[in-house]
Amino acid sequence: MSTRTLVHNDEKPTGLHCPGCGKRMFKTVDSRPAHGGQQRRRVCVSCGLKVITLETIIRTAQPRPGRLSAGEVDR
Repeated sequence: MSTRTLVHNDEKPTGLHCPGCGKRMFKTVDSRPAHGGQQRRRVCVSCGLKVITLETIIRTAQPRPGRLSAGEVDR
């Protein structure tokens, strides 16, 4: 599993960290749709603590006028 850490202008890493050991490496055990988003069961690879996350969409992007969508081909 690759781990990606988001960095804002102040260069402090953000994202999910283990409440037990503070590490940022997790293995996803289960993923399923729930409550308008995704529920994931994760296990910390360092200490083995199990956590459940609920990921929801907060905003969707609309294609700009004149741009091709993902399935269109420019001919």
